[in-house]
Amino acid sequence: VLPVEYTEAERTQMLQEAIEAAKQAEIVVMPIGEYYLQSGEATSRGDIRIPEPQLVLLREVAKVNANIVVVLFNGRPLDLREVEENAKAVLEVWLPGTEGGHAIVDALTGKVNPSGKLPMSFPYCVGQIPVYYNHLATGRPNDPQKKERYLSKYLDIPNEPLYPFGYGLSYTTFEVSDIHLDRTWMDTSGQIEAEVTVKNTGNCTGTETLQLYIHDIAASVVRPVRELKDFKKVTLRPGEEKKVVFTITEQQLLFLTENGIYESEAGEFEIFIGKDSLTDNKASFVLKK
Repeated sequence: VLPVEYTEAERTQMLQEAIEAAKQAEIVVMPIGEYYLQSGEATSRGDIRIPEPQLVLLREVAKVNANIVVVLFNGRPLDLREVEENAKAVLEVWLPGTEGGHAIVDALTGKVNPSGKLPMSFPYCVGQIPVYYNHLATGRPNDPQKKERYLSKYLDIPNEPLYPFGYGLSYTTFEVSDIHLDRTWMDTSGQIEAEVTVKNTGNCTGTETLQLYIHDIAASVVRPVRELKDFKKVTLRPGEEKKVVFTITEQQLLFLTENGIYESEAGEFEIFIGKDSLTDNKASFVLKK
């Protein structure tokens, strides 16, 4: 089904009707995003912002009602800076099927507490693409505390994506403790247990996905700044807390070395446990061989 073409007069009339309805509403639920034929095979886009007519609607409605909930339909990560600026909440629904409407209403009304996590990073703008959490280390990493000129950074935008890999909110909030390791070194036949305590600090039951990332600090070939190695889902009532334990073995430290062999290398590793790929909750251990 091809999209309907509207005249300029019809668009203006519909925009005014939307603005008048928004003035009378307590909350505006605004479905926006990509038409389904804008995503998929042979549908590359150079501009990944929300289509301009929809941005106009968002801007104008935001002038008369600040309580906007965006329901986002899309088949790819988009540039959502204006959405974040004008909306109080965003429900990512991708391109749902025939039962999508029921699922969306359940989430919006609180029958279901959303607990999804992004399977890819959402860029701050198209100029960051490709942007992904497991990029390779650079010899001049950016440090906001340093005022040096020659660092790996943009002059006009942040290095970090708008929403990182693994990111996702719910109707409650969670707190994750520092990482406790049962030991700080292991050999190839051993293991380390990394423990955190996660607590529901909000007012309703919810599910959080704790994510374990590992960084090989120095290796025979350059390694990503971090790689997702495990995750665990935890459902907690308000005020409830639970200990979550991740087991680290040599299997999670293997990679294709300079020898052309899938193996591990002795040295120091960092581990990160948190709610998304940008967590700074970390500890370190040593692999001995």
